[in-house]
Amino acid sequence: MAPTRGSSSSLGPTPALAMKHPTPSPMTRQTTTLSWVPVPASRALAALNEIQVRKPAGTLSFLELDITSDESIKAAAQKLESDFGVLDVPVNNAGILGKEVVWKFGSGASDAAAEYARSLFGSLCMPSMISGSYDSVRHQDVFLGVPFTASPTGNLRFSLPQPPKPWKGTKSAKTYGPFCLGNSAGIAGFSKNTSAPMSEDCLYMNIIRPSRINKSRKLPVFAWIHGGAWVDGGAWVEGSAGDPRYNGSFLVETSVQMGMPIIFVSFNYRLGVFGMMNGPAAAKAGPPNVFIHDQRQALRWVQENIAYFGGDASRVTIVGESAGASSVGQHLIAYGGRDEGLFSGAIAQSGGPLSSSSYRNATETEAYSNKVLEETGCTDAKDKLSCLRAVPAEVLRRVSQMLPTAWVVDGELFTSTGSRLLESGSFVKVPLLTESNRNEGTSFMQLLGLTVNSDDEFLASVKGILGRPVEEAALANWSTLYQMEVERPSPAGLGSILPNSGPQLGAQYGKTSLWVGDALFTAGRRFTSQKWADYRTPSYSYFFDTPPANLDLETLSVAHFQEIPFTFANTKAIGWDTDPFPSEPKRRQKYLKLAEIMSRMWISFVVTGSPNFHHVYFRNLLSSSAGHAAQGLYIFASAGDADALSSR
Repeated sequence: MAPTRGSSSSLGPTPALAMKHPTPSPMTRQTTTLSWVPVPASRALAALNEIQVRKPAGTLSFLELDITSDESIKAAAQKLESDFGVLDVPVNNAGILGKEVVWKFGSGASDAAAEYARSLFGSLCMPSMISGSYDSVRHQDVFLGVPFTASPTGNLRFSLPQPPKPWKGTKSAKTYGPFCLGNSAGIAGFSKNTSAPMSEDCLYMNIIRPSRINKSRKLPVFAWIHGGAWVDGGAWVEGSAGDPRYNGSFLVETSVQMGMPIIFVSFNYRLGVFGMMNGPAAAKAGPPNVFIHDQRQALRWVQENIAYFGGDASRVTIVGESAGASSVGQHLIAYGGRDEGLFSGAIAQSGGPLSSSSYRNATETEAYSNKVLEETGCTDAKDKLSCLRAVPAEVLRRVSQMLPTAWVVDGELFTSTGSRLLESGSFVKVPLLTESNRNEGTSFMQLLGLTVNSDDEFLASVKGILGRPVEEAALANWSTLYQMEVERPSPAGLGSILPNSGPQLGAQYGKTSLWVGDALFTAGRRFTSQKWADYRTPSYSYFFDTPPANLDLETLSVAHFQEIPFTFANTKAIGWDTDPFPSEPKRRQKYLKLAEIMSRMWISFVVTGSPNFHHVYFRNLLSSSAGHAAQGLYIFASAGDADALSSR
């Protein structure tokens, strides 16, 4: 959706939807501005002192100052205090970062105060603003491509994210920032009809909010973390906050219709080698696992700034799917479960703290590091980090394509593996909603090119996927149990998938796909739900059983990722190569109703901590036992009942 430029205004926050992607209805847009200086509070002692000036309601104005003298800062601040009577932070806590000192006029200063300060400081004082767009159809304010860190390039490649640099004048926030450099994971069922530029300079955030809200009412925040195996980006499948299939405008619109308005936030994070260059070669750059640190920096940015957009920093729910859900799980166990107040709830769709094979031990980490050095010609460099930082970004992107992604137990951010941390109760105790799809394993079977025709080939595939020693007795037991599941299926069995899908996929395709889905997603979901119940923390679990119209029912069916258009209420299939909603009217109506219920459940969870205040009852979509979603049946259960959803 491309913005239509209209009249400019500086009267406060009325920004809007400025997407490049086609919309189902024409929109009239006006350019509006929000005055703001994005200096994080984490720099307060070094470079930031806040002066809050009493203001008329609904106005925002911030000023950026370049000053070289402590005394001039104090004198100016004291004069502001004496004239306006408010000084929340003592002047003597101000500091200078080099020769630059940034002052921020707190949660909003009147235009009169801004003009007064401008006259006080003369040419040293300059306003900083961002300009978004207003969607007059959905009545939404949208800011796109807002930087939440400094550019992670040059000497910041592989380093922890740094605070963004303030800008002077007005920054346009009407188009998405570039996708992070990545590669296709090649997973079936992820097709989309758009592409976008990629860049190493990619750490940008998007914010969508209702425009017609009570300015005194702070709204809960839906913070989306995209998936994509930590490698997908740019013109590929699902690896960016700017993917049109993650358009949060439909969720915000639905939330207003429910009388439970929310703010939607999404952000990028570094992918592949750029986010996971762990090991000796990059040790001088700082701690490993920078992709998670990128995400945590985004969440800190939300804590420090979302109030300026009308959001409630105390009610932020992190939401993710696949690698995004695994990232959600990693935030739950980060620092041994230390609660830093970054979020108050979590939704993990097909993933979580126990996603299989998602971490490396020390030996594997060193081997990964050495492979990167070898492929980039930096093995013999005296300063390996400097060599790697000089490698063209496109070369590193291609190197990423050769290597698996994984995080490392570093003893600080991750003190142990997810299973051990959950077992000991070392996780953030917030309400949790978890999910898995009926046929999670099918697309991964095809991705891995597995053709399984015998028990021996089944066992070999299991060993290869796990990548770690497994007792022979356990392997034999799995082979027997999953064959029984094919012959006498449980309510959560294969569904429409054929057990023997032909020579290309193998005689034991169905059996193996069940094991792959359980190993990667379902077993971890059930264990996580049980640990939340053990520690008396609210949790909910759901089983998604609706095959999209664009996938083969006999080989893919309710595959990984297929719930996304339902949870985002994307009933117009914006961004999808083929429409996942069926064309036959009666069947389509059931799918649309399911999308309405699911998106409302997500909103209910973000607002209340429970998915059950969705204000919709549709008999044909709700059931106390499993059913096939071709008939429209949908299951929702609390964590205590999670085992009832699957007999495996």
